[in-house]
Amino acid sequence: MFCNQCGMDTGNDAPFCVKCGGRSIETVSTATTDAAIAAAPARYPVPKPQPRVREPNIAVWVLLPILLFGIWCTAISTRQFRRLSTQSQIEQIANTPVMVNADGYYSYMFKVPSGARNAIVQGAFSTAGGTGNEIEAYILSKDDFERWWNGEHRPTIYQSGKVIQGTIKASLPAGAYYLVLSNQVSQASPKVVRIDVTLTYNL
Repeated sequence: MFCNQCGMDTGNDAPFCVKCGGRSIETVSTATTDAAIAAAPARYPVPKPQPRVREPNIAVWVLLPILLFGIWCTAISTRQFRRLSTQSQIEQIANTPVMVNADGYYSYMFKVPSGARNAIVQGAFSTAGGTGNEIEAYILSKDDFERWWNGEHRPTIYQSGKVIQGTIKASLPAGAYYLVLSNQVSQASPKVVRIDVTLTYNL
């Protein structure tokens, strides 16, 4: 028992405090006290722990666009390389000097395959020998060439006119064609023609 005035332990049976004379009071068991405290409502609200917010990883957001850009560049480069290495075709039509007789012609037959895209014939030629050194170059379809050979006047895909030198360039669809060097402008003088012409296309 404890004194209710000074708090001194007065013993189990002493009704009064031997120190100050105050009345003694009974102690309350620890278990009873803890239960009462637990049952009693809190005077002040207990703050709840706030959820932890994860800070964004700046390095990830910086490196991710760089990585995606690198993948995109690699894909584009691979596509262009494949297009150039597997789909682009180059064929030589003519690349050596030829003699074209007076009032005659020399021809090269070539084909643009079915399914070819962006087919272009291009190159250059020049003449030497005889007087005037003029010659004509044509590109005709196979049917038009056969009719032209038989003396008919047929439309040409390309025609240089009477020149000493010239360049050749024409876009062609799929089909068979003839490149013609005509010396019919001269009745007496043969011509040596230096020529370099190629056919390029994509499949």
